[in-house]
Amino acid sequence: MLPKLLFIGVWFAAAITLIRDLSPGRVREGVLFLLLSLFFLVEQIGFGHFDILVAAAMLFGLRAYMKDRDVRAAGFFATAITLKFYPLVTLPFLAFDQRGRVRYRFLGLTFFFVALIFAIAWLIWGNSIWDPFTFAAGREARQLSIFKFLSADDSVLKKLGVDIPLSLWKPTLLLAGGFTFFCHLKRRLRPEQACLAALMITFLIYPAGHHQFQAVLFFLVFVSAEPLHPAWRRYLQFLGIYTLLFGITDGFRRFDLSWAYNVITPLAFVLGILAWRASLTYKVGSGKSDEKLTPST
Repeated sequence: MLPKLLFIGVWFAAAITLIRDLSPGRVREGVLFLLLSLFFLVEQIGFGHFDILVAAAMLFGLRAYMKDRDVRAAGFFATAITLKFYPLVTLPFLAFDQRGRVRYRFLGLTFFFVALIFAIAWLIWGNSIWDPFTFAAGREARQLSIFKFLSADDSVLKKLGVDIPLSLWKPTLLLAGGFTFFCHLKRRLRPEQACLAALMITFLIYPAGHHQFQAVLFFLVFVSAEPLHPAWRRYLQFLGIYTLLFGITDGFRRFDLSWAYNVITPLAFVLGILAWRASLTYKVGSGKSDEKLTPST
């Protein structure tokens, strides 16, 4: 129970840090989504996954980045990257600040800390530290990835004779991520917007679409000084309901409910794309688009 208690404590510490900085009108929303959400109650108290450590590291790293504290930001992001690989997708989006200035010091320090951590790990565990790289690249489609619907063995499309190779996820993610980065360069998104857009498109396409990866989204949406955008509110609510059902049904294996992913995954994709689009075309939370500055999606 000790690791689970540790992870719950980290969630509370990160949540209270954010809630403390919210405007009075947003405190209630912050409490609901960060402390009383189904996602928190089931994911952290029930499952106790360690992804909250990645989420907290990214949160504090982003806060330090926005204050131009490059050493601290690099340390937190390096920690997140060496715990899980997906935080890597945010680095290109943080390479340029809103003034178009390249953050060489932040990038250099991040890669230095990552290399240092891997060097220490290699001294302890040897060449086995490279195994996760090949493992991550070859994972089967699961849970909330759109490729769970497109190419998994229990996909309704495959049963109808439509065979979409799982290998397509790499070029698909490259194109979608490249388009997201292009929008970021043209729009000069705020750091939290850019990170949210980069992470969301990755979570939707990367085959291993585990819901626990997405704990980071709950925190980054509250970094913005503006109210939560309705598209993000709907997606976070969906994550909470999904996580509860996932726990009750043992991953939808109980009661022979694996067919439910043929509904859940497309729904997650639609809601996720709307949230992704909101980060690209709107000020997060404002509800006001800026079509002149952002390409049509």
